[in-house]
Amino acid sequence: MCTFRLSALVSLALLYGSPFAFAGETATACTITVRTTMKSGDLKKRVFHSHAATPDACAEDARLHNENYFPPKISSVKVEYQFAGDAKISLPETR
Repeated sequence: MCTFRLSALVSLALLYGSPFAFAGETATACTITVRTTMKSGDLKKRVFHSHAATPDACAEDARLHNENYFPPKISSVKVEYQFAGDAKISLPETR
């Protein structure tokens, strides 16, 4: 019985003291939205939360999503980013 309590206590301590949090629990200042148009006509939207501390770092993270290698199945990629509730900024569309 004591072992169960100790393991439960250790598990809770690890969960709450962990630097990694669940996706719904993290609040970040930089949000990057990537909209991908496939050559088949499908549209895909992905949202990333960056831990960038400044607007320039947020823009750099967004540029990295815009400059990645795109396989031949992708027609175009549109990237938008928003830092700390400011207006969304769109990067030039690639491809």
